[in-house]
Amino acid sequence: MGPFEITTSLGALYDWRGAFATGEAAARLGIYLPFFRALKIYASYCTSSVV
Repeated sequence: MGPFEITTSLGALYDWRGAFATGEAAARLGIYLPFFRALKIYASYCTSSVV
């Protein structure tokens, strides 16, 4: 709503043999700048745990 956008995601990464490698969680906050029609600015944070 308005000029802000919040996106979150959860994921899992697997190695080439199909074994579970790590989990991942990410969040991203974006803002639309009204004086630039096609520009968005994002700040991202991502964390993962290595197994």
